[in-house]
Amino acid sequence: MANVNLQDNNSAKDFITVMVNVSLCSGANCNAGEYNVTYDGKEKLEIPVLTKNTIIRFKLDAATSANVFFVGMGTSLASNAAQLSSYSISLDRRVLICADINSKDVTIGVTLHWIVGTPVSHDPQVKNTPGTTAG
Repeated sequence: MANVNLQDNNSAKDFITVMVNVSLCSGANCNAGEYNVTYDGKEKLEIPVLTKNTIIRFKLDAATSANVFFVGMGTSLASNAAQLSSYSISLDRRVLICADINSKDVTIGVTLHWIVGTPVSHDPQVKNTPGTTAG
């Protein structure tokens, strides 16, 4: 299976990797203890999912401090409307994986949870478009 280049929203793949960077916020616009988070270099991310049963892998990038670890994930959908499977976290806690059934046209708010000494959360979105094929 191949990684999806998120720059190309028309690429239908069964496996999507999102590189996550978590860094301590610095500068005049930051409060003490705040963190900057980017997904594939972007501050906000909507992950296009075009095929059923797509695996989504969130991976902390090499520039993210070694003391940052995934501890969980939540979604905005009620459990009876679930589109994403239960998550799995790698043994080193730097990769979080879930499966997207992609059976409903819906945008899913995802909350990624990690620890950097204290718990931190951030919110990318998954955009399901069932029946769409790459053009």
